[in-house]
Amino acid sequence: MPLDYKHIAKGADAFCNAWKNYYENKDNNAEPDISVLPYVVNVAFACELYMKAIIIHEADISKREEVIKKIKSKKVGHNLQILFKMLSVGIQQRIKSKIPDSLIKQAQDEEVRGCEVMLKAPNISEEAKTYYQGMIDDAVSTFDEMLQRHVLQLVVHGRLLHGAA
Repeated sequence: MPLDYKHIAKGADAFCNAWKNYYENKDNNAEPDISVLPYVVNVAFACELYMKAIIIHEADISKREEVIKKIKSKKVGHNLQILFKMLSVGIQQRIKSKIPDSLIKQAQDEEVRGCEVMLKAPNISEEAKTYYQGMIDDAVSTFDEMLQRHVLQLVVHGRLLHGAA
């Protein structure tokens, strides 16, 4: 049975819903810990599946099998940067317009300020210090930086979760 973009999109919806469930029910006052990683992986996988569904849907009928082979290849795999570049320019622009660099910068600036406050908290644990400093050091200001940096983080976290690091 050939890959159907509608089925792929439904799978993406399921992974996205897992993230939404976590995000809507999280305790904003809790210290961050590794328990968030499965949810981050779910949302990243949802993004991957959504992009694959769009790429297949956009492809000419005559070229769909070729496109499917390419997105199933090891070269593409789970690489969100490559998948994003495989989207048509129009779709890329639509996605970027929903997440403008100014919004990313503003959100990151707020995140950095919050992290700086947390670093000054009395009795902060070493684990929390490392986390907040990492958030400051990894701040991004553009869509492209966000996509690149967070893809690399997901790979590292995935290796840590699976004991490969």
